[in-house]
Amino acid sequence: MDRQEKRRCVMELWKTCFPDSDAFVEFYFTEKYADENVTAVWEDGRLLSALQMIPYTSTCWGNVFPVSYIAGASTAPDVRGRGLMSGLLRQSFRVMFGRGVAFTILIPAEPGLFDYYARFGYAPVYYGREVSFDISVEKYAEPKEKPLSRSSMYEYFFRRQLSSSCSVLHDRKDFEAIVKDFESDGGAVVSVSSRDRIIALAFAQYDGTRVFIPEWVYDDDISKNALLAKCANRFRCRDIFCRIPSDPEGKAYGMARIIRVEDMLRVWASLFPECSCRLPVIDEIIPENNGLFVVEKGACYKERLGAGIEAMDIGRLTALLLTGRNENGRCPFPRQQPSMSLMFN
Repeated sequence: MDRQEKRRCVMELWKTCFPDSDAFVEFYFTEKYADENVTAVWEDGRLLSALQMIPYTSTCWGNVFPVSYIAGASTAPDVRGRGLMSGLLRQSFRVMFGRGVAFTILIPAEPGLFDYYARFGYAPVYYGREVSFDISVEKYAEPKEKPLSRSSMYEYFFRRQLSSSCSVLHDRKDFEAIVKDFESDGGAVVSVSSRDRIIALAFAQYDGTRVFIPEWVYDDDISKNALLAKCANRFRCRDIFCRIPSDPEGKAYGMARIIRVEDMLRVWASLFPECSCRLPVIDEIIPENNGLFVVEKGACYKERLGAGIEAMDIGRLTALLLTGRNENGRCPFPRQQPSMSLMFN
């Protein structure tokens, strides 16, 4: 089977399993699909189940790690219940491990899938809360500004994302695809500048009743308020609704799973040489992650798990590393609010 036929089959399975428009699916498979990122189950030439591992990078502890985003995890309705997706997830973890991926991320398609993915070591680490603003459109006059280049918009957006403690990053190609998707759906990328320098930027959509901003970055409260006013003027709508990162008191929308424990702990050890800990870990899918990880004096090494040692599972470790939160309130890892947005979910 050639690449084009495989792509067509994966696309048709996507359409069968998800309620996305044909236009969006065609856009996604043009901008994000790559044959080498697909794992699939075939039977007599028919595609039964598939998922895609989309490469991204993410900040964490001030460092940048390679990550993989699971997209399009789907199984044909008539063969569900045979464990096909379970096998694909396990297979994908091995592929990611071989590629040096630090951790994998996903956004469950529906709330009931959080428990399903937890069985494979995923933990909810991406939380958000919704805030609304009532902006008086008449109060603000749209200022005349010199048109800014797409390059300057991306550079500002990437720089602000890079400064976040634990944020999934978008490269220039991805940024262009996101902008194209927003504009094709009637949305816009709105920016505010001062002296020809961008100080705030938002991805905004209008549904006919209110403006929704799934992602925005800004320098300070003054630039934030100017951005909200500009979005209100752009769509002539005073009701603006935004999603912002939150601690676990908010609503969980995304999950993560550590793929290479030792690699992440080595980076953490080098970044925080004054910290030390001993972490007994058990991973039922990736045996390379099993062991007692000892961090001290800027280094990390692994020992065998001794008999009778109570080890933490990979899901608990993932939440510990990425959020810096522990059930007993004590945690050597820095507190973070992981964020993931604009993922074509």
